Amino acid sequence: MNVEDKGDQVEIKVTSYPAESNLVHLFAHAREIITRAETKISQSGTTLFQINKRSFPMDLPFHHLQCTAATVAERLFSNNRKKS
Repeated sequence: MNVEDKGDQVEIKVTSYPAESNLVHLFAHAREIITRAETKISQSGTTLFQINKRSFPMDLPFHHLQCTAATVAERLFSNNRKKS
């Protein structure tokens, strides 16, 4: 699982073995609040999720990103947007 900050978007790329489950689940949460839940079908072992940073609440500075297919991968993402 790779997480990249792409300006207004967060890009999450999940790579799995094609023999594993073809469904990949993404959960983004902070302080026991789920801010995003999404499921996609893996294409040739690669799944790409894109999340607009504006969907993350401003008062929650860090988000825990968790992907599950046959295995689990987790990353921490810092939501460093400035309040305007």
